[in-house]
Amino acid sequence: MRLGDIEWMSGDSRDLLRDLYIQMALFQIKPTTVVDYEREVFIYDYGNVRVTFDSNVKTSYRDTDFLNPELIVVDALDPDWVILEVKFDEFLPGIIKQLLSIIDTRKSSFSKYQLSRRYG
Repeated sequence: MRLGDIEWMSGDSRDLLRDLYIQMALFQIKPTTVVDYEREVFIYDYGNVRVTFDSNVKTSYRDTDFLNPELIVVDALDPDWVILEVKFDEFLPGIIKQLLSIIDTRKSSFSKYQLSRRYG
């Protein structure tokens, strides 16, 4: 397989890779950076709340070979930082509001992709 060859993806057994192949072949999309992170997920069914904690956020440096298990990555965020994200449908249950109010947080928009692009 040569660098940039995506033909192998067309016959892969994984739906996700075949779908990605179609997008890359038809619309010429290509990776611009790699964002790698560890995620802990918690679900609270009442209100359909999804709470995630993302840590150890890393990015590649000018290498977009995202399927390479030996891809070299660098820290994109202070390793001591954790990104807390709360998603919900129509309402945020009171118990979740209470839990969020007792920790030191800052409400803001945040993009791990944008953070990683500063290295690309």
